[in-house]
Amino acid sequence: MILFNDKIRKAQDRIVDRMNAGTLSAEAGSRQILDLDPYDDHALMALGLAAEQEGRQQEAEQCYWRAVEANPCGFQCYLALSNVIGRQQGFEGAGDALMDLALQKILANQAFLEQFRAHRPADTNTKLDPGDRAVLQLHLTARARQREAEAQSVTDRMRPHRLIHEVQYPPASGLSREVVDRILEYGSACGPLLVGVLRGWRQQMLPAGDDLPAAASLALLGEIGDPAALPAVLEFTIVEEDMVRVAAGWAACRIAGKHSSQAVAAIREVGSHGPPELRFGLAETLGWLPGIEGVGESLTGLLDDLAQVPVQMRGDLFLLVASALENTLGERGWEMTLAAFDRNAPLLGSKIKKLTDAMRREPWKGQRHPDLPEFLGKSVYELCGEGAEEPVEERLRVKPSRNAPCWCGSGKKYKKCHLAADESAGTGVGRPELVPEGGEIAQLRGRLVAFVQRELTPTEQKQAVSLFFGPTPRQPESGDDPSIALMEWLVFDYVPPRLGRPMIVEFLERNREQLSSPVRRTLETWQYAHCRLLEVERVEPGIGVELRDLLTGGAWFVHDVSSSNTLAQWDVLLSRLVDCEGRAEFAADGLVVPRPLCEPLQKWIAADRKKQGLDWPEYLRANSHRLRLQVFELVDKRPLPKIVSAEGDPLVFSKAVYEVLDEAALQAGLQQSEVIEETEAGHFVWLETPGTGSRILGSLHLQGNRLTLECSSRQRLERGQPMIESLAGAALRRLGSSFTGVESALREARSSPAHKPGPAIPPEVEQQIVGKFLEDHYRNWPDQPLPALGGKTPREAMRTRQGRQRVIDLLKHLENSEDRNRRAGKPSYDFSKVKAALGIDTLLE
Repeated sequence: MILFNDKIRKAQDRIVDRMNAGTLSAEAGSRQILDLDPYDDHALMALGLAAEQEGRQQEAEQCYWRAVEANPCGFQCYLALSNVIGRQQGFEGAGDALMDLALQKILANQAFLEQFRAHRPADTNTKLDPGDRAVLQLHLTARARQREAEAQSVTDRMRPHRLIHEVQYPPASGLSREVVDRILEYGSACGPLLVGVLRGWRQQMLPAGDDLPAAASLALLGEIGDPAALPAVLEFTIVEEDMVRVAAGWAACRIAGKHSSQAVAAIREVGSHGPPELRFGLAETLGWLPGIEGVGESLTGLLDDLAQVPVQMRGDLFLLVASALENTLGERGWEMTLAAFDRNAPLLGSKIKKLTDAMRREPWKGQRHPDLPEFLGKSVYELCGEGAEEPVEERLRVKPSRNAPCWCGSGKKYKKCHLAADESAGTGVGRPELVPEGGEIAQLRGRLVAFVQRELTPTEQKQAVSLFFGPTPRQPESGDDPSIALMEWLVFDYVPPRLGRPMIVEFLERNREQLSSPVRRTLETWQYAHCRLLEVERVEPGIGVELRDLLTGGAWFVHDVSSSNTLAQWDVLLSRLVDCEGRAEFAADGLVVPRPLCEPLQKWIAADRKKQGLDWPEYLRANSHRLRLQVFELVDKRPLPKIVSAEGDPLVFSKAVYEVLDEAALQAGLQQSEVIEETEAGHFVWLETPGTGSRILGSLHLQGNRLTLECSSRQRLERGQPMIESLAGAALRRLGSSFTGVESALREARSSPAHKPGPAIPPEVEQQIVGKFLEDHYRNWPDQPLPALGGKTPREAMRTRQGRQRVIDLLKHLENSEDRNRRAGKPSYDFSKVKAALGIDTLLE
């Protein structure tokens, strides 16, 4: 028995105690355990291991196959069997197939993954790192592509096990009709494995809270109709889980309707050996089976040994049996009820006696028809979960909210995709009208999204999310919704272990015959689309962007108005391009890679691909989620920008304040200096060298009897104070100095009452002021030593090929920042003069 075997378990525990004490050998103890329960997979595994160690390979294989049948939910039996078969001739490829199925179970169940990490078998025919889920997934993906070459004998032997794995981890929407039909086609081979799923569910070896595997197994057993499964099915007629209990009742009636005599015998056997509470489920089930020979004797047999039933349960059991007898046998059942009471009257109490006395006083009132429950009219497909959702096409066309994914399936937010078009068509925000259907390709995106949401099991969804986001989910700096990127990855790249291929390929293969030629051709192209590291070479506002692949080469122009309004020249992003009727389009919003991280990211990708030994398309499809996580890791490791002066000193707002004792003497002293220039009345600048265009080292402000010297570093102030004091002599008296860091200055500025919106600087004035500063700054830039170039000037770096590339990368970064300023309406700088001075015609090198 599966549910009620306490006596057997206690006997097994006593055997195990003797084995642990050394008074009973492991092999002899395992055989005694199997005498009590022939389906104890632990004992079968122990016997198989003993046989394997002694070189009895065929016996070991037989034990492992029996263990797999007894418990197809676990992974250990499949691993052990893969080792034995892997060393035999005539069944080539079976070891790999069994290993694959074991790894699928490990990936599908977090508890199994932890067990595998902690107790990895010594001989598993694999060099995989047991702690790396991504590597296990990559192995399965590669193996799935080799399955086409699998021997037919291996495929035939593995097919029932692969089908049953689908039952163990079904999609949220239930098993598909195709899977159900395939299991029924191989019913004789799948039946024992389905009973094994019930054992696994009972032992909590399947995802917690998911009752569909047990319910679907019961429904399939009922449809297969093998009476050998009936004892197991009957046990589940009294479980607490409604879905499972209903499926068990349906299955029991289904089997009994096909094999009445075997069913009655099985019910008698289970009733005589089962616990008291099981009699209730059997009585209820028998009450739904009118006209079956022997049903009356089976029902009254449930009242045998009534003394073994708790007192508080006896009356309810008698009434349930009486109702079932009347439902199934009419007047004869009524008479059998009275006879049963006479046999058991001392055990039933006064309440039941009053009821039976009333029955004796009244004649039989006529045949009663059982009030059959509604679920008995359901099909096996319904009980396996099919058909509970509304049609996909209707659901997808309901207009979403502004920030929800667009109805077309593009992955973009609705407000960034079809909102404007829908409003112009008169559908209005928030109104429940259906959006325009669009063409077949537009609908295809939505169908793919719906397929993924429908077909992935809850466990697969949870594991996929964990794999995609990593241990610490991160929000892109752009603020875009990461769920859009997740859905794109699930459609194109994620390979569920039970399927062995990406969801887009699964969708294509399942629907190939029903798809129109244009849609089929589109999908056949999309299935090879992979993520790319793309650089924006040119932006045409309102039209689109021109892109170049930094990893594999190639260039595209993508007609995308939204991207042309948000991306700037030399932006870098991780994104996927798909072909839509001859035009390149983004599959979804890409992840913008900060420009300074582009080079380290490319180096990491190159090293990682070399380590895996894959070609570019295969590597990028298998690792797109890891590339995304690597970007976040590089962002976390990126050092905070160190703001320094031109001399490399930390930026600190430094100020010295003087009392002016003789303003005329001070003015005369300042005018004598070649590096002090008056810009307007009371305002002076301190220049590094005499003449226009020299670097400004500080500023002086004279107001009343106060002179203030301000510099951007302590070092400059320490140089400036002696100079000013030597020029002014006794005309000044130092009052003190102050120093403020950048962060403190920003905090003070934000909290200051003066930090409030005020009259804006006219754009033309701001452009003139900032523009002059930028012109002055970049005029001498080609000849300024730069830390980014190892202390060389850009002109010096241009003399080598490597240095030239570093200058070009630096200019791309600078142009990217200035392009964003220009698009935001801020003052910006045109680098054409710098490029001309360095002899650079184009940055596309």
